[in-house]
Amino acid sequence: MADYDDAIRPLVFDNGTGTLKAGFAGDEAPCVVCPFYAGSQSNTRDAYVGDEHRIVRNWDDLEKVWEKAFYQLRVRPNEHPLFLIEPPLNSKVDKENMIQIMFETFNTPATHVHLSAILSLYASGRITVSLDWTLFCIVGCAVRINAALIETNLGIKVIGQAMSTEPERTDLASTNQTKFSATARGQPCLEASLCSLQGVVLEIGDRVSYAVPIQEGYADQHAILHLDLAGFDVTDYLSKTLSERGYSFTTSEECEIVRAVKKKLSYVALDYELELDIAKTSPLVERSYELPDGEVITIGDERFRCPELLFQPSIIGIDAPGIHKITYNSIMKCNVNIKRDMYRNIVLSGGSTMLPGIADRLTMEIIALAPPSMKIHVLEPPERKHSAWIGGSILASLETFHQMWISKEEYDESGPSIVHKKCSYYKKEG
Repeated sequence: MADYDDAIRPLVFDNGTGTLKAGFAGDEAPCVVCPFYAGSQSNTRDAYVGDEHRIVRNWDDLEKVWEKAFYQLRVRPNEHPLFLIEPPLNSKVDKENMIQIMFETFNTPATHVHLSAILSLYASGRITVSLDWTLFCIVGCAVRINAALIETNLGIKVIGQAMSTEPERTDLASTNQTKFSATARGQPCLEASLCSLQGVVLEIGDRVSYAVPIQEGYADQHAILHLDLAGFDVTDYLSKTLSERGYSFTTSEECEIVRAVKKKLSYVALDYELELDIAKTSPLVERSYELPDGEVITIGDERFRCPELLFQPSIIGIDAPGIHKITYNSIMKCNVNIKRDMYRNIVLSGGSTMLPGIADRLTMEIIALAPPSMKIHVLEPPERKHSAWIGGSILASLETFHQMWISKEEYDESGPSIVHKKCSYYKKEG
């Protein structure tokens, strides 16, 4: 068990493919966002962490990004337990390197590593709650629990003494986030909430997209699929298409302007070919955008042409299935008994899923691929940009999570390999 002052709040670091999101456990959102600058642009950036997609190449520079986050949080790392969030398919060596740096360089008193997709599902409220627990956790909102009452920011719900052993589906994705807390005592709270997670998370960040099926709180590693294409590629393609109109965006500062244009004006077309036809004959798609220097540019079909590459990577010459197909193929790799639940619980996560229209298009595409009898439900939680961090914030703030921390004493005794024993979130074979 970790040895640290319970009054000191843990820190939560989400190591995404584009940014590090950092803050305090129990908060509703990260308070520090540090960019990871990677690949060929490293000569013009402050820090260089990985390759163009998902492999950490320079641990010294990643350490600098973490150091910057500690500084911006105004904390001493040796005083706070640290909850680290990692992307899917991270190697065992990388996981060991992370906790080694935290314990040996930053001297954290306790550390834990968890999977981003599981935490996103946790934050979205896609859980099955078994009501035979007297004490259990509801996630995605502030919680006060006793045997007969759940108080959330949804209101007050009297449940009485729970006797049923039938699971009840609870969807709290529409909950407005407030301060998170949990006063439930006892391990059943944590186990009941984590082991009830079921669904597939489509995580689209800056560099990589993942489809991650999760059953009873564990990710099925052999069914996880990834696409080395995400938000950065949409921004890059938008920059190139705008050059066709005579606009030039080449410096790192100008690339940030393109990113801002994408966030404000881009959307996913429900019917791409129809949208193209409309754009050819009508100015309705066109929008104006004022640049920082006062120049006004006009954007037309680029608004939906660029995000389309998420569904059709061949647009930019990549021979790979789109995000709808990796989601479908991931579900198809799951056990036949849980496929129905997977189709009903497709959860979007990551900043690049904030594009308007993406959930409707994904739903339509998967309906076309799935058996007719399957009900398709794509959930787009309003907080999905930071949902992995939020899930970590909730989990790390639970009193019942205390025993899950890797303490400095445990690390000194077992070394970095202890992380595989205490931070296991992949489904076991057999």
